[in-house]
Amino acid sequence: EGVILPAVPLSKRQPQREVKGVQITVTATPHPRTNEKSQTVELTNIPPILTAVQTVTPVRDFFSAQQLVSVTQPGLYTVAVECAFVDEQGQLWNTGPRTARVIKAHDDPTSKSTAQTTRARF
Repeated sequence: EGVILPAVPLSKRQPQREVKGVQITVTATPHPRTNEKSQTVELTNIPPILTAVQTVTPVRDFFSAQQLVSVTQPGLYTVAVECAFVDEQGQLWNTGPRTARVIKAHDDPTSKSTAQTTRARF
Protein backbone atom coordinates (compact mmCIF):
# COMPACT_ATOMS: atom_id res chain seq x y z
CA GLU A 1 0.00 0.00 0.00
CA GLY A 2 1.17 3.51 -0.62
CA VAL A 3 0.28 7.09 -1.38
CA ILE A 4 1.65 9.11 -4.29
CA LEU A 5 2.56 12.65 -3.23
CA PRO A 6 2.66 15.49 -5.78
CA ALA A 7 6.15 16.40 -6.98
CA VAL A 8 7.66 19.82 -6.44
CA PRO A 9 8.26 21.41 -9.88
CA LEU A 10 11.93 21.94 -10.69
CA SER A 11 11.22 24.74 -13.13
CA LYS A 12 8.14 26.32 -14.65
CA ARG A 13 9.31 25.59 -18.21
CA GLN A 14 9.77 21.87 -17.63
CA PRO A 15 6.56 19.81 -18.05
CA GLN A 16 5.47 17.73 -15.07
CA ARG A 17 5.51 13.96 -15.37
CA GLU A 18 2.29 12.31 -14.33
CA VAL A 19 2.18 8.94 -12.56
CA LYS A 20 -0.06 6.50 -14.44
CA GLY A 21 0.95 3.36 -12.57
CA VAL A 22 3.20 1.80 -9.96
CA GLN A 23 5.30 -1.23 -10.91
CA ILE A 24 6.05 -3.54 -7.99
CA THR A 25 8.74 -6.19 -8.43
CA VAL A 26 9.13 -9.02 -5.91
CA THR A 27 12.13 -11.38 -6.06
CA ALA A 28 12.92 -14.37 -3.84
CA THR A 29 16.50 -15.61 -3.64
CA PRO A 30 17.77 -18.58 -1.60
CA HIS A 31 19.70 -17.25 1.37
CA PRO A 32 23.16 -18.87 1.56
CA ARG A 33 24.12 -20.56 4.79
CA THR A 34 26.94 -19.02 6.82
CA ASN A 35 28.56 -20.26 10.01
CA GLU A 36 29.48 -16.88 11.46
CA LYS A 37 27.01 -14.14 12.36
CA SER A 38 29.41 -11.33 11.50
CA GLN A 39 30.04 -12.61 7.98
CA THR A 40 28.33 -10.60 5.24
CA VAL A 41 26.66 -12.42 2.38
CA GLU A 42 26.75 -11.29 -1.23
CA LEU A 43 23.53 -12.14 -3.08
CA THR A 44 24.60 -10.78 -6.46
CA ASN A 45 25.85 -14.14 -7.79
CA ILE A 46 22.77 -16.12 -6.76
CA PRO A 47 19.91 -16.06 -9.31
CA PRO A 48 16.40 -15.49 -7.93
CA ILE A 49 14.03 -18.46 -7.97
CA LEU A 50 10.95 -16.22 -8.11
CA THR A 51 10.40 -12.90 -9.88
CA ALA A 52 6.91 -11.40 -9.91
CA VAL A 53 6.14 -8.06 -11.55
CA GLN A 54 2.80 -6.32 -11.05
CA THR A 55 1.68 -2.90 -12.28
CA VAL A 56 -1.18 -1.23 -10.42
CA THR A 57 -3.06 1.95 -11.30
CA PRO A 58 -3.41 4.42 -8.44
CA VAL A 59 -6.89 5.65 -7.55
CA ARG A 60 -6.95 9.13 -5.99
CA ASP A 61 -3.16 8.85 -5.51
CA PHE A 62 -3.50 5.63 -3.47
CA PHE A 63 -2.39 2.17 -4.57
CA SER A 64 -2.41 -1.30 -3.08
CA ALA A 65 -0.95 -4.61 -4.27
CA GLN A 66 -0.40 -8.11 -2.91
CA GLN A 67 2.02 -10.83 -3.98
CA LEU A 68 2.15 -14.45 -2.84
CA VAL A 69 5.68 -15.79 -2.45
CA SER A 70 5.58 -19.52 -3.12
CA VAL A 71 8.76 -21.57 -2.86
CA THR A 72 9.14 -25.32 -3.26
CA GLN A 73 11.96 -26.05 -0.81
CA PRO A 74 12.13 -25.26 2.91
CA GLY A 75 14.88 -22.91 4.05
CA LEU A 76 15.84 -19.26 4.27
CA TYR A 77 15.06 -16.85 1.44
CA THR A 78 15.76 -13.18 0.86
CA VAL A 79 12.61 -11.50 -0.46
CA ALA A 80 13.16 -8.08 -2.05
CA VAL A 81 10.38 -5.65 -3.00
CA GLU A 82 11.08 -2.72 -5.32
CA CYS A 83 8.70 0.00 -6.53
CA ALA A 84 8.94 2.20 -9.61
CA PHE A 85 6.57 4.74 -11.11
CA VAL A 86 5.26 4.39 -14.66
CA ASP A 87 4.68 7.75 -16.34
CA GLU A 88 2.14 8.70 -19.02
CA GLN A 89 4.54 7.57 -21.78
CA GLY A 90 5.05 4.13 -20.25
CA GLN A 91 8.61 4.81 -19.06
CA LEU A 92 9.81 3.54 -15.69
CA TRP A 93 10.75 6.12 -13.12
CA ASN A 94 13.09 4.35 -10.68
CA THR A 95 12.62 6.49 -7.59
CA GLY A 96 10.65 4.07 -5.48
CA PRO A 97 11.85 2.39 -2.31
CA ARG A 98 13.56 -1.01 -2.19
CA THR A 99 13.40 -3.22 0.85
CA ALA A 100 14.52 -6.77 1.59
CA ARG A 101 13.60 -9.25 4.29
CA VAL A 102 14.88 -12.71 5.17
CA ILE A 103 12.05 -15.21 5.54
CA LYS A 104 11.97 -18.84 6.58
CA ALA A 105 9.92 -21.33 4.58
CA HIS A 106 8.90 -24.38 6.58
CA ASP A 107 8.46 -27.90 5.28
CA ASP A 108 4.88 -28.57 4.14
CA PRO A 109 3.71 -31.91 5.57
CA THR A 110 0.85 -32.16 3.05
CA SER A 111 3.26 -32.23 0.12
CA LYS A 112 4.92 -35.42 1.34
CA SER A 113 3.71 -38.75 0.09
CA THR A 114 0.87 -40.08 2.19
CA ALA A 115 1.62 -43.66 1.30
CA GLN A 116 3.96 -44.98 3.96
CA THR A 117 5.54 -48.36 4.01
CA THR A 118 4.12 -50.70 6.61
CA ARG A 119 6.46 -52.15 9.17
CA ALA A 120 6.22 -55.72 10.31
CA ARG A 121 6.22 -56.35 14.03
CA PHE A 122 8.40 -59.05 15.42
